[in-house]
Amino acid sequence: MKTMLKMQQYSGLSRVEVRKAKMALHQSPQAKFSLAWTPVLAMTLGASVVTVLLGHTGLAVMFLVMVLGLAMGANLSLRHFFTQFDQQDAKVLVIRDGLSRLEPVSALVPGDQLVGQAGMVLPVDVWTDDAVAMPKLLKGLLSIVGLNPAGDLAIAGSVLTTDATVTVAAVGASRFCLDALLPALMSRPTIAIMAGLQAGLRALFAPMTLVVAHLSSNRTPVDPQTQNEMNFDSDSLVGHVRHAATLSAFQYNQDPVSWTSR
Repeated sequence: MKTMLKMQQYSGLSRVEVRKAKMALHQSPQAKFSLAWTPVLAMTLGASVVTVLLGHTGLAVMFLVMVLGLAMGANLSLRHFFTQFDQQDAKVLVIRDGLSRLEPVSALVPGDQLVGQAGMVLPVDVWTDDAVAMPKLLKGLLSIVGLNPAGDLAIAGSVLTTDATVTVAAVGASRFCLDALLPALMSRPTIAIMAGLQAGLRALFAPMTLVVAHLSSNRTPVDPQTQNEMNFDSDSLVGHVRHAATLSAFQYNQDPVSWTSR
Protein backbone atom coordinates (compact mmCIF):
# COMPACT_ATOMS: atom_id res chain seq x y z
CA MET A 1 0.00 0.00 0.00
CA LYS A 2 2.81 2.42 0.90
CA THR A 3 4.56 1.58 -2.38
CA MET A 4 1.40 2.43 -4.33
CA LEU A 5 1.06 5.76 -2.52
CA LYS A 6 4.68 6.63 -3.26
CA MET A 7 4.24 5.73 -6.92
CA GLN A 8 1.14 7.93 -7.10
CA GLN A 9 3.00 10.78 -5.41
CA TYR A 10 5.95 10.59 -7.81
CA SER A 11 3.80 10.19 -10.94
CA GLY A 12 1.17 12.76 -9.93
CA LEU A 13 -2.48 12.64 -10.88
CA SER A 14 -3.66 11.11 -14.12
CA ARG A 15 -5.94 12.91 -16.56
CA VAL A 16 -8.93 10.96 -15.29
CA GLU A 17 -8.12 11.83 -11.67
CA VAL A 18 -7.73 15.50 -12.55
CA ARG A 19 -11.08 15.47 -14.35
CA LYS A 20 -12.79 13.83 -11.38
CA ALA A 21 -11.20 16.31 -8.98
CA LYS A 22 -12.44 19.26 -11.07
CA MET A 23 -15.96 17.81 -11.16
CA ALA A 24 -15.89 17.38 -7.38
CA LEU A 25 -14.90 21.02 -6.83
CA HIS A 26 -17.77 23.32 -5.97
CA GLN A 27 -16.02 26.65 -6.18
CA SER A 28 -17.92 29.74 -5.17
CA PRO A 29 -16.83 33.15 -6.54
CA GLN A 30 -13.83 34.50 -4.71
CA ALA A 31 -15.03 37.08 -2.19
CA LYS A 32 -13.50 40.55 -1.92
CA PHE A 33 -12.71 42.05 1.44
CA SER A 34 -15.03 44.83 2.56
CA LEU A 35 -15.21 46.29 6.03
CA ALA A 36 -18.55 46.02 7.81
CA TRP A 37 -19.30 49.74 7.72
CA THR A 38 -22.70 49.69 9.43
CA PRO A 39 -21.48 48.85 12.97
CA VAL A 40 -18.44 51.10 12.53
CA LEU A 41 -20.56 54.08 11.53
CA ALA A 42 -23.14 53.37 14.23
CA MET A 43 -20.50 53.21 16.96
CA THR A 44 -18.68 56.30 15.69
CA LEU A 45 -21.82 58.42 15.30
CA GLY A 46 -23.12 57.31 18.69
CA ALA A 47 -19.89 58.29 20.44
CA SER A 48 -19.82 61.60 18.55
CA VAL A 49 -23.41 62.44 19.54
CA VAL A 50 -22.67 61.74 23.20
CA THR A 51 -19.59 63.95 23.00
CA VAL A 52 -21.63 66.79 21.44
CA LEU A 53 -24.27 66.50 24.17
CA LEU A 54 -21.50 66.86 26.72
CA GLY A 55 -20.54 70.16 25.10
CA HIS A 56 -17.42 69.08 23.25
CA THR A 57 -18.38 69.64 19.62
CA GLY A 58 -14.83 70.11 18.40
CA LEU A 59 -13.69 66.92 20.09
CA ALA A 60 -16.63 65.04 18.54
CA VAL A 61 -15.67 66.21 15.06
CA MET A 62 -12.05 65.24 15.61
CA PHE A 63 -13.08 61.82 16.90
CA LEU A 64 -15.40 61.26 13.93
CA VAL A 65 -12.76 62.23 11.37
CA MET A 66 -10.05 60.18 13.10
CA VAL A 67 -12.10 56.98 13.38
CA LEU A 68 -13.40 57.19 9.81
CA GLY A 69 -9.89 57.88 8.51
CA LEU A 70 -8.47 54.88 10.38
CA ALA A 71 -11.29 52.68 9.17
CA MET A 72 -10.78 53.71 5.55
CA GLY A 73 -7.04 53.13 5.81
CA ALA A 74 -7.57 49.70 7.37
CA ASN A 75 -10.09 48.78 4.68
CA LEU A 76 -7.66 49.72 1.88
CA SER A 77 -4.77 47.86 3.53
CA LEU A 78 -6.73 44.62 3.88
CA ARG A 79 -8.16 44.85 0.37
CA HIS A 80 -4.61 45.22 -0.93
CA PHE A 81 -3.45 42.23 1.15
CA PHE A 82 -6.11 39.91 -0.25
CA THR A 83 -5.41 40.92 -3.87
CA GLN A 84 -2.40 38.58 -3.84
CA PHE A 85 -4.83 35.64 -3.97
CA ASP A 86 -6.36 36.92 -7.23
CA GLN A 87 -3.30 35.97 -9.29
CA GLN A 88 -4.66 32.79 -10.87
CA ASP A 89 -2.94 33.12 -14.26
CA ALA A 90 0.60 32.59 -12.97
CA LYS A 91 2.04 29.25 -14.08
CA VAL A 92 3.59 26.67 -11.77
CA LEU A 93 5.32 23.34 -12.31
CA VAL A 94 3.22 20.26 -11.50
CA ILE A 95 3.62 16.53 -12.04
CA ARG A 96 0.82 14.79 -13.96
CA ASP A 97 0.92 11.40 -15.64
CA GLY A 98 4.54 11.10 -14.52
CA LEU A 99 5.59 14.23 -16.43
CA SER A 100 6.44 17.73 -15.24
CA ARG A 101 4.42 20.44 -16.94
CA LEU A 102 3.55 24.09 -16.49
CA GLU A 103 -0.04 24.76 -15.51
CA PRO A 104 -1.82 27.96 -14.46
CA VAL A 105 -2.72 28.20 -10.79
CA SER A 106 -6.40 28.20 -11.76
CA ALA A 107 -5.99 24.69 -13.24
CA LEU A 108 -4.66 23.09 -10.04
CA VAL A 109 -6.81 20.63 -8.11
CA PRO A 110 -6.43 19.06 -4.65
CA GLY A 111 -4.02 16.16 -4.89
CA ASP A 112 -1.79 17.72 -7.56
CA GLN A 113 1.96 17.38 -6.99
CA LEU A 114 3.39 20.91 -7.04
CA VAL A 115 7.13 21.23 -7.67
CA GLY A 116 8.38 24.14 -5.58
CA GLN A 117 11.72 25.88 -5.20
CA ALA A 118 13.20 27.57 -2.16
CA GLY A 119 11.82 31.10 -1.88
CA MET A 120 8.61 30.30 -3.78
CA VAL A 121 5.47 31.97 -2.45
CA LEU A 122 2.78 29.29 -2.34
CA PRO A 123 -0.25 30.23 -4.49
CA VAL A 124 -2.40 27.46 -2.96
CA ASP A 125 -2.65 25.57 0.31
CA VAL A 126 -0.43 22.47 0.38
CA TRP A 127 0.31 19.52 2.60
CA THR A 128 4.01 19.26 3.39
CA ASP A 129 6.41 18.11 6.09
CA ASP A 130 9.09 20.51 4.85
CA ALA A 131 9.75 23.78 6.59
CA VAL A 132 7.94 26.87 5.36
CA ALA A 133 8.21 30.48 6.45
CA MET A 134 5.09 32.51 7.08
CA PRO A 135 5.43 36.27 6.46
CA LYS A 136 5.08 38.41 9.58
CA LEU A 137 2.04 40.20 8.18
CA LEU A 138 0.16 36.97 7.51
CA LYS A 139 1.21 35.55 10.87
CA GLY A 140 0.04 38.73 12.61
CA LEU A 141 -3.38 38.65 10.90
CA LEU A 142 -3.91 35.01 11.88
CA SER A 143 -2.84 35.75 15.44
CA ILE A 144 -5.12 38.76 15.86
CA VAL A 145 -8.21 36.76 14.83
CA GLY A 146 -7.13 33.62 16.71
CA LEU A 147 -6.75 31.26 13.74
CA ASN A 148 -4.15 28.52 13.56
CA PRO A 149 -3.77 26.22 10.50
CA ALA A 150 -3.04 22.52 10.95
CA GLY A 151 0.59 21.68 11.64
CA ASP A 152 1.32 20.07 8.26
CA LEU A 153 -0.76 22.55 6.26
CA ALA A 154 1.20 25.32 4.56
CA ILE A 155 -1.29 27.99 3.56
CA ALA A 156 -1.18 30.18 0.47
CA GLY A 157 1.07 33.19 1.02
CA SER A 158 3.69 31.17 2.91
CA VAL A 159 7.20 30.76 1.52
CA LEU A 160 9.02 27.49 0.88
CA THR A 161 12.45 27.40 2.53
CA THR A 162 13.71 24.37 0.57
CA ASP A 163 13.18 22.76 -2.81
CA ALA A 164 10.29 20.34 -2.35
CA THR A 165 7.44 18.59 -4.12
CA VAL A 166 4.26 19.24 -2.14
CA THR A 167 0.66 18.06 -2.39
CA VAL A 168 -2.03 20.63 -3.16
CA ALA A 169 -4.60 20.75 -0.34
CA ALA A 170 -6.98 23.57 -1.34
CA VAL A 171 -7.42 25.90 -4.30
CA GLY A 172 -9.48 28.95 -5.22
CA ALA A 173 -11.94 30.19 -2.61
CA SER A 174 -11.30 27.09 -0.48
CA ARG A 175 -7.84 28.30 0.51
CA PHE A 176 -7.44 28.98 4.22
CA CYS A 177 -6.97 32.73 3.90
CA LEU A 178 -10.16 33.10 1.85
CA ASP A 179 -12.25 30.44 3.57
CA ALA A 180 -11.35 31.25 7.20
CA LEU A 181 -9.32 34.46 7.58
CA LEU A 182 -11.39 36.65 5.24
CA PRO A 183 -14.82 35.86 6.84
CA ALA A 184 -13.33 36.25 10.34
CA LEU A 185 -12.12 39.76 9.53
CA MET A 186 -15.32 40.78 7.75
CA SER A 187 -17.51 39.65 10.65
CA ARG A 188 -15.49 41.53 13.29
CA PRO A 189 -15.01 45.13 12.18
CA THR A 190 -13.14 46.29 15.28
CA ILE A 191 -10.55 43.54 14.92
CA ALA A 192 -10.47 44.16 11.18
CA ILE A 193 -9.57 47.81 11.76
CA MET A 194 -6.78 46.79 14.13
CA ALA A 195 -5.52 44.20 11.64
CA GLY A 196 -5.74 46.65 8.75
CA LEU A 197 -3.77 49.28 10.63
CA GLN A 198 -1.16 46.66 11.45
CA ALA A 199 -0.94 45.70 7.78
CA GLY A 200 -0.68 49.33 6.73
CA LEU A 201 2.07 50.12 9.24
CA ARG A 202 4.07 47.06 8.19
CA ALA A 203 3.80 48.06 4.54
CA LEU A 204 4.78 51.65 5.42
CA PHE A 205 7.86 50.75 7.46
CA ALA A 206 9.03 47.79 5.36
CA PRO A 207 11.27 49.93 3.07
CA MET A 208 12.79 51.67 6.08
CA THR A 209 13.56 48.30 7.69
CA LEU A 210 15.33 47.14 4.52
CA VAL A 211 17.42 50.32 4.40
CA VAL A 212 18.46 49.97 8.06
CA ALA A 213 19.35 46.30 7.55
CA HIS A 214 21.42 47.19 4.48
CA LEU A 215 23.32 49.92 6.32
CA SER A 216 23.95 47.62 9.29
CA SER A 217 25.35 44.88 7.06
CA ASN A 218 27.74 47.35 5.42
CA ARG A 219 29.04 48.49 8.81
CA THR A 220 29.67 45.00 10.18
CA PRO A 221 33.38 44.76 11.10
CA VAL A 222 35.39 41.95 9.53
CA ASP A 223 37.76 39.91 11.67
CA PRO A 224 41.39 40.21 10.40
CA GLN A 225 41.81 36.44 10.25
CA THR A 226 38.60 36.14 8.26
CA GLN A 227 39.79 38.89 5.93
CA ASN A 228 43.10 37.06 5.37
CA GLU A 229 41.22 33.87 4.55
CA MET A 230 38.98 35.76 2.15
CA ASN A 231 42.02 37.31 0.47
CA PHE A 232 43.70 33.93 0.17
CA ASP A 233 40.53 32.37 -1.26
CA SER A 234 40.40 35.07 -3.89
CA ASP A 235 43.92 34.24 -5.15
CA SER A 236 44.50 32.47 -8.43
CA LEU A 237 45.06 28.70 -8.71
CA VAL A 238 48.80 29.32 -9.11
CA GLY A 239 48.81 31.15 -5.79
CA HIS A 240 47.24 28.16 -4.05
CA VAL A 241 49.80 25.78 -5.59
CA ARG A 242 52.71 28.02 -4.62
CA HIS A 243 51.49 28.20 -1.05
CA ALA A 244 51.04 24.41 -0.84
CA ALA A 245 54.48 23.69 -2.34
CA THR A 246 56.27 26.12 -0.05
CA LEU A 247 54.50 24.73 3.01
CA SER A 248 55.33 21.15 2.00
CA ALA A 249 59.01 22.00 1.47
CA PHE A 250 59.17 23.63 4.87
CA GLN A 251 57.49 20.76 6.70
CA TYR A 252 59.71 18.07 5.17
CA ASN A 253 62.92 20.10 5.30
CA GLN A 254 63.28 20.17 1.55
CA ASP A 255 64.56 22.90 -0.62
CA PRO A 256 61.87 25.42 -1.42
CA VAL A 257 60.29 24.90 -4.79
CA SER A 258 61.17 27.70 -7.16
CA TRP A 259 58.55 29.11 -9.41
CA THR A 260 59.19 31.15 -12.44
CA SER A 261 57.33 34.37 -12.68
CA ARG A 262 54.55 34.56 -15.18
